[in-house]
Amino acid sequence: MAGGQGGRRKPPGSKPGAKAPPAGRPGTEADSGRVSATSRRQEAARAQRRKQTMRRNAVIAVVGVLFVAGLAVCVVDRSKNQEAQDELVAQLTSGDCRYDTRTDSGGEHVASPPPYKEDPPAGGNHTPEFASAGVYGEGEVPRDPTIVHAMEHGFVVIWYRPGDAGIMSGAEALGEEFSDETLVVPRASLDVPVAATAWHRRLLCGSLEEDALKAFIRGYVDQGPEKGFIR
Repeated sequence: MAGGQGGRRKPPGSKPGAKAPPAGRPGTEADSGRVSATSRRQEAARAQRRKQTMRRNAVIAVVGVLFVAGLAVCVVDRSKNQEAQDELVAQLTSGDCRYDTRTDSGGEHVASPPPYKEDPPAGGNHTPEFASAGVYGEGEVPRDPTIVHAMEHGFVVIWYRPGDAGIMSGAEALGEEFSDETLVVPRASLDVPVAATAWHRRLLCGSLEEDALKAFIRGYVDQGPEKGFIR
């Protein structure tokens, strides 16, 4: 054969120097798997964040509802307490008694408090010692600072102006009925025949109004800032 001894024929369409088509790049499937795993982790993290946000929003909503409900309860309770107070004062002053909240300033325990400006006193600085419940006669009356301290403990004081046997016996009868809650004390300086005081509360009466005095005792006993001493 002319010009081609021992030669091999090239495949059709091949060109000299042409490279074979590249095989599939190694690692492509593994890379795809890593991308898929990363995507799943990112989606899981986003889902977790969404759940946390929903829980946080739910907690905030619940706290808000509870706060509003608590505020409403406080307002209702305060309104009810004010209504009850108004009703009690109306009962106390329906006859010959007048009610006020006049008191000396202060509420500390001091060795020698100054004389009280209000007569009878219903608060102010007072001694560390305090008077006990009981019916006191003239000549055995505790000092004012110890009586004020008793009011701080929640006791009610019935004061009467000496000279009227009926008022004295009526005041002492109240002291016997409410023996654990009251002090009954004669006081010559009173400008009314009888009065009742609790911590920062006063009832001044032109006569011995038993119903008003009993209502005062029941309404304000054990209401002092150091309450808890009433048996």
